[in-house]
Amino acid sequence: MKGLLVFLILLVVAAGVFFFTKPADSVCRAEAIKIVSQDLIKVPGYSDPNPANTLPPGPQTDKVLIKDYVLWKDVSYIYPGSVRKVGKGYLGNFHPEK
Repeated sequence: MKGLLVFLILLVVAAGVFFFTKPADSVCRAEAIKIVSQDLIKVPGYSDPNPANTLPPGPQTDKVLIKDYVLWKDVSYIYPGSVRKVGKGYLGNFHPEK
């Protein structure tokens, strides 16, 4: 019984740490925009930056989708035709997907 009580206390403490250290939405949004802007540079056909009309449009902050769960935040970006998961926010930092 004592072992179960210790386990439950540790579980509640760990959940509290995750809950109170979630990063703010603005931090998640800024980090997601950095990652998406790096992805847009790698789009085939946009390797020559000289013609101004061929550059891809920059990432838009209103297309960042943040789902706030109790212990973490899932961050996705809405591309034309698909939604891609960019990363997660937990323990005070944004952790990008690999």
